[in-house]
Amino acid sequence: MIGSIINIASITGMRSVPLHAYAPAKVAVISVTCCLLVELGRSSFRVNAVSPGDSLTPALKDAIDKRERNISVISNNSAMGLLVKPNEVAKAIAFLASNLG
Repeated sequence: MIGSIINIASITGMRSVPLHAYAPAKVAVISVTCCLLVELGRSSFRVNAVSPGDSLTPALKDAIDKRERNISVISNNSAMGLLVKPNEVAKAIAFLASNLG
């Protein structure tokens, strides 16, 4: 393997949401990832995108604690009914960057 490119997208790039700047930006990340994969894939470059759902970042936790965001509404929108932990995203990225990914 020559190298690995790992882009950070979002599940927002794969669904319709009223985030009129963020969502199209994440769609663009997904599209660039696909284009790079086609261009570089045969050169032994791995190209991936990680698209997490809502992540329990300190900012989101703070908003939940202040009752500005409802955790049950957020988690009910996820496939498994859970919020992603930042270290879970980091582990996925580390795996993709490794020789195993």
